[in-house]
Amino acid sequence: MSIDELRDDTPAPGVLRLTLNRPGARNAISLAVQRALDLSLSAAAEDDGIRVVILAGAGAAFSSGYDLKELAAMTEEDGVAAMLERDELLWRYFTFPKPTVAAVAAVSRGAGTLYAACSDFRVGGPDTDIAVTAATYGGANLTWLLDGLVGAGHARDLLMTSRSVLGVEAYR
Repeated sequence: MSIDELRDDTPAPGVLRLTLNRPGARNAISLAVQRALDLSLSAAAEDDGIRVVILAGAGAAFSSGYDLKELAAMTEEDGVAAMLERDELLWRYFTFPKPTVAAVAAVSRGAGTLYAACSDFRVGGPDTDIAVTAATYGGANLTWLLDGLVGAGHARDLLMTSRSVLGVEAYR
């Protein structure tokens, strides 16, 4: 991974912004990027000067999800190991001891939506376009969290259809 694939800056005192910086891949989250994110968050958790973390995406997407090209190149065994590791990394993000904000500009799919849902706050605009896409490949994720965020009926709709939700509907 290039160090540039996860940028960090401090736009205000006490604020750490971590930006997924793979715009050519719609900020797909490679395992290396996810590990770098985890390391940055571990350091931020120990830094008393950081009070909040913002997760953002560069370019025209928050994140298109996990890097499917990387996953396709893995053996079945390596793919399973990577997904188990990713679950642990996502859980550490969900339980991060400081507030997290997902700045969901434009499109969010797959793991991007997982990170947005696991953030304490999500911000976007009318053009934000977010979807839980696991049903498109026979999977299910966010079943443990989505009911509490959007209500049981909406959660089932999103989990079973993988339909896209635009910012105006998401705000409602």
